[in-house]
Amino acid sequence: MIRLRKLIEMMTSFEGTTFVYALSYSILLSLAPLSALLILFFRNTPDFLEQLTSFALLYIPAEMVSPFVEFFRRNSPTEWLPLLFFVAVSLWVASKAIYSFLLISAHLDQAELPRWFLRLVSLVMFVILLAVLSGAVIVLQRFRIRGLCAQVLILFFGFCLFYRLLSFRNYQWRIVFRGAALTTAGLTLLGFFFFVCIRRFTRYESVYGPLSSLVILFLSVYIIAAIIYFGFCVNQVAKDKDLVQPLKHYTVLVNRLRRIFPFSRMK
Repeated sequence: MIRLRKLIEMMTSFEGTTFVYALSYSILLSLAPLSALLILFFRNTPDFLEQLTSFALLYIPAEMVSPFVEFFRRNSPTEWLPLLFFVAVSLWVASKAIYSFLLISAHLDQAELPRWFLRLVSLVMFVILLAVLSGAVIVLQRFRIRGLCAQVLILFFGFCLFYRLLSFRNYQWRIVFRGAALTTAGLTLLGFFFFVCIRRFTRYESVYGPLSSLVILFLSVYIIAAIIYFGFCVNQVAKDKDLVQPLKHYTVLVNRLRRIFPFSRMK
């Protein structure tokens, strides 16, 4: 009961609601560059792009997804210099959502780290998540695991890894299982019922006209951000505060460098 009360406090507090807004904005900024990167790297893999498009259509209006995929399949940069610039900018922007989480995670784990370091960690984490999840999709395709089963496996594995990487302390993997499972269930149910509820209980098209797709996208991203933050809060509440784990090695190393080198004290 105490943990449930704490969970509700984290979700409904001013800091919690403000963070959900900030996270939804970061996800919105990250959506286009992340999609562009995936299309760029897997444009010669039709099966992967088909699954990616099907997954996106669960949360994003079709009139915004299909033209975007076709545009980047035909107009992705091929020369080395524009390609490297495009990848670098896309990675930097797309990792913004992870940076938002790292700020609050560092505060909760009592890890005093400079913001430039957290921004660097967010970039590395994004690359790791992108590589691991892409590898997982390829493995599932190899064993012909598709549809809902593949979606649930990828979401659960991805959020286990995501929540584990967010922590600055050496907690066990089982700590993140509850949050990852609830986040996976929430996003899966959202994918099933989101557009059903939009079509039956709302009149966005008659109110906003051509902008209805944009409004639906904003609403979808906000709900997704709330679900991801809910899973994060569940993991925080599940931690035993009486058994505080030591900081990860790289955080200890950065703190030592801050004492030695003056430039590392920059925020």
